[in-house]
Amino acid sequence: MPNNWIKEYRWVNLNCLVPVYGQGDDAGNYTEVWLDTGTRFLDRRRVKTVLKSLASYLGVSWQQQYTAWLEKGRSHLAPIVLGPEMALIPLRLRQPRSRDEGGTGYVVGNNVVRCEGVKDGPYRSHLILRGGQVLPCLLSPATVELRLLSGQKALQRRREIQQQLEAAGSTVKEPEALPADASNNPGTPWTPCTQAQGPAPGDSRYYEHPHLLVAPGGRTLPVRVVGGQGNIIILCQEAKKAPG
Repeated sequence: MPNNWIKEYRWVNLNCLVPVYGQGDDAGNYTEVWLDTGTRFLDRRRVKTVLKSLASYLGVSWQQQYTAWLEKGRSHLAPIVLGPEMALIPLRLRQPRSRDEGGTGYVVGNNVVRCEGVKDGPYRSHLILRGGQVLPCLLSPATVELRLLSGQKALQRRREIQQQLEAAGSTVKEPEALPADASNNPGTPWTPCTQAQGPAPGDSRYYEHPHLLVAPGGRTLPVRVVGGQGNIIILCQEAKKAPG
């Protein structure tokens, strides 16, 4: 299967990304992609590379350890929130030959039907996925359940933040489409969608307080207004404060 499965929109059926080694003389470190249709195919890239590619395609960062929706005091890898209803949960799925080859795979949290405890060699649990696929995991059922719960909390917190931003008028909405005959009839009345009214660009309050810019995929960036002209507002991303 070519590596363009992401652009072919097959990620909407994604169940999990599983780290695997090549067969026979092929010692490569690859990713097996499982879809909820029952299909499996090999992506000849490492899991981390596939994850980066998928996150980039969806307009989000694959490194989400500092996002506002993560739990404090977390000691394991962070779930990767790709959208309002899709989070990839990191799980230990294999014993790597060497430390830098990685043993972590990712499962779509909402596609896990149940988790069963097993004694199958090194595996301690089986995840039953949508479509009936069974994913062996090295973690105990209790740990898997905690990871899945962490993903659900991240999704819920992300939705709450998005709602808060929308309620505050911080998100920019697309204007409504023009009526069919508006472009040919200048006299046709048309009113664009309304947005929450805030201080005008020249108002000093624009410069006194930081703002949040919502990027594609729901990621938020702290910014400050540094200038403007007409309907154009110039923003500067807030620099992170040094610790201490």
